[in-house]
Amino acid sequence: MGALAKQYANAYLDLCWCHVLSESITRQSIHEIIEMVPVNKVMGFGGDYVMNVENVYGHLVMARETLAEALAERMAYGRLDMEGAEQIARLWFHDNPASFYNLSNE
Repeated sequence: MGALAKQYANAYLDLCWCHVLSESITRQSIHEIIEMVPVNKVMGFGGDYVMNVENVYGHLVMARETLAEALAERMAYGRLDMEGAEQIARLWFHDNPASFYNLSNE
């Protein structure tokens, strides 16, 4: 999937459900995604919860923790600085989905 997102202008990665299905695989995959896919082509969280807002919140907590752990690992190895980690988090959790779905703050 990463190769497709890298190669094609209209292909994006959406980590919807990844954090819930396997936090450890998602954390490992984040390293590969960062190395392979432009950061503006990834959405770090999503789902199709309809009934319970509690599920959305729980999933978001898991997603934030998983991304934070992966980014902290990259920082510990000197592959990323704090500014880069903050940029990735902002892009993946807000800017990229807002842009992709044409949402505005208005």
